[in-house]
Amino acid sequence: MRARKPAPAPDDDHLLLAPLAAAQEAVARLEAKVEMVSEAVAEGLCARMSYLEAAGWLRHAYFSVHPWDLALRDAGVIGSYGAAVRADRLKTVLPATVGQEAGLDVAPSVAVRLDINVNQALGLARLWRQLD
Repeated sequence: MRARKPAPAPDDDHLLLAPLAAAQEAVARLEAKVEMVSEAVAEGLCARMSYLEAAGWLRHAYFSVHPWDLALRDAGVIGSYGAAVRADRLKTVLPATVGQEAGLDVAPSVAVRLDINVNQALGLARLWRQLD
């Protein structure tokens, strides 16, 4: 019989520790900077971050939509993606997303589901902005 190798010693330099520490440091620096700016600028940064978070969730869960397009939708500047696909006007309701992904083609059934998911993401963004 072969002798078993001893179990390796625990590794204190875990793969996630360095990125987590870097992210925590970046957030701390951002919080310090936000405390130094006017309330309007801080509110704008928070809104921008909320749309980035919502876009990230959408990209992970379903479909990539640019944060600028989410901001337009949240402000009521643009309407339904499903209606835009049916009228062949997707570029008018997703200008930044279409600009990034040339030849973006969305089926009407997908666009209707996208409307639902975008509404969920915008709800997430609104909740994110309410956090202190």
